[in-house]
Amino acid sequence: EPDSLIVLNQVLQKSNRYIGNKAHNFSQLFKLSQSSNFKTPESAFGIPFSYYQSHVKSSGADVLINKLLLYQAHQTSVDSIKYLLKEIRNKIRFHTLNKGLVTQVTETAKKLGEYQKFRFRSSTNAEDMMGFSGAGLYTSKTGIINNMDQPIDEAIKKVWASLWSYSAFMEREYFGINQRSVYMGILVHLSLIHISEPTR
Repeated sequence: EPDSLIVLNQVLQKSNRYIGNKAHNFSQLFKLSQSSNFKTPESAFGIPFSYYQSHVKSSGADVLINKLLLYQAHQTSVDSIKYLLKEIRNKIRFHTLNKGLVTQVTETAKKLGEYQKFRFRSSTNAEDMMGFSGAGLYTSKTGIINNMDQPIDEAIKKVWASLWSYSAFMEREYFGINQRSVYMGILVHLSLIHISEPTR
């Protein structure tokens, strides 16, 4: 599994296994856009599952996830499940993000066009699937490079944490998706499609 960011300017075979279905599908759309009359958002790249997994482990959220799944197996009360889910999200959100990831995102964005404002979108292996779209379950956030009001590290962590919202967790339970094998990648691209001025 890759431990670096993935630029999405080509079709990546089986990349859904490490950057999620949305980012994988984006790479396919990008290729189609080259010969069709539509554009995809610029400066697109993916943050693989490996970064999410490292953060979950270093934050201690993995321990709570194991506890949650044990509780769920014993049909614990809804209130207990909601409480644990909130604690998992808090662990993910309030633990310091690896500075190396922030640096990689900043450097990749710079290489792809010097833009500052990006959209960070959920790209799990539990959405955009046959028989399970997962539409609306996970969060997308805007992050601005070197901006204290909308920092990119907060955007990343909020997207990751949304994997463990109550609605997302219960929807996966309903469809029989293995909660232990669910991971969150992130599709990153320019917040708005840049339209070049026509030449005169």
